[in-house]
Amino acid sequence: MPAAPDVPPPPAPDDATEPEPPAAAPQDPRGGGVRRYAVAGAAVAAVALTAGVVAFVVAPGAERPDPATHCQYMRGTIQDSRMKRTWPHLYQCPNRPHADVYEQARFGTKVGVLDTDPSWFICWTRGEPHSGGNDVWYYTRGNRAAQRPELDSWGYVPAGDLQAAEHPDPAVTRQCPGGKGGTAG
Repeated sequence: MPAAPDVPPPPAPDDATEPEPPAAAPQDPRGGGVRRYAVAGAAVAAVALTAGVVAFVVAPGAERPDPATHCQYMRGTIQDSRMKRTWPHLYQCPNRPHADVYEQARFGTKVGVLDTDPSWFICWTRGEPHSGGNDVWYYTRGNRAAQRPELDSWGYVPAGDLQAAEHPDPAVTRQCPGGKGGTAG
C-alpha cells in the first residue's frame, strides 16, 4: 500500500488568521466611481467601432456638464469620406433618435439618419432657420444612408434635433469649414 502524502494538519483555532477584507474599488474624486466610466467607455467604444472610429475617449477634465443636456469632447480620429480629411476629435451629444441628416445645412436632400442617442458630431455651422428657433446645424455621419450614397451618410442635422441648453453647444468649439450653409465637401 503506498504511503499517504504528507498533508499538514488544519490550523488550531488560535493559529487561525482572519482573511483580509477585499480592497475597495478605486473611487473617482468627483464621485460616481470607476464603474460608471468603465460602462460609459464600453458604450463609447461600441458606438465608435460601429461608426468606423479608431478610438474615442471622453477627455478627462475639471467639471463635466450633464451629458443629457450638453455635448462632450471626445479624443480620437475619424476619417471623413465626404470632406476627404481626418478629423482629430469629435463631440458626443444627446439627440433625438431617428433624426434626419441633410446634404447641406438646410432642409432638402436627406442623405442619412441618426439612429443612436447620443450621437457624435464633428462641427457646427449656420444655415437655414429650423424649428429649434435658430440657424445652427451640426455636421455628422448618419447611421444609415438615404439619398446620395456617394456622401456615405455625411451631412448636417438641425440643432433642434440635439438636446442642448444652447446652440451652438459651448463644448463644440469647432466651426465647420466652408462658412454659412455647410456647402463644404
